[in-house]
Amino acid sequence: MSPMLPPNLREALASHPGPTCLAVKAASGETVLVAKLAQADLARLHGATTISYRVEVGMYPEGSCFRIVVAFFDAGVEMDCFIDALAAEQRALVERLAGQATLDFHLYDEALVYAFSKRINHPALERKQIERLLVIAWGYESERAARREPSDFLAAKAQMMRDRPMPDGD
Repeated sequence: MSPMLPPNLREALASHPGPTCLAVKAASGETVLVAKLAQADLARLHGATTISYRVEVGMYPEGSCFRIVVAFFDAGVEMDCFIDALAAEQRALVERLAGQATLDFHLYDEALVYAFSKRINHPALERKQIERLLVIAWGYESERAARREPSDFLAAKAQMMRDRPMPDGD
């Protein structure tokens, strides 16, 4: 991913106030996370820093969704992004992530000016966990489809946010 954001990604990041991140497909074909952070938080992340993330799946009467929760410990910032389990292009982001040995983060300031990138290792155990979550979510959605139950990603996302809020209430 180049430092210049494509217009659709710039618009998506700009539409969210405060820190946020989005999962996207990079030119390399890998899933990367693009994050928008405050200038002060970026300053604390430059150099060696601790970044962690986890992938969760939420299954609700409305449907299912994936959530990637990212923590930038040195900046004290947590953020999340949601992925529609039924949208093929979005689901492919999670499928690719399950096969990657690393995960790249491209960091931008609040004005969406590129700051720097970070790469973390993505251990095999975590990749296996993502594979299990994919199987669980696909099985759940297959059962829903067999019962002809409509799926509503936005309602599932809202329910997951209520059930599992971020620590600061976001």
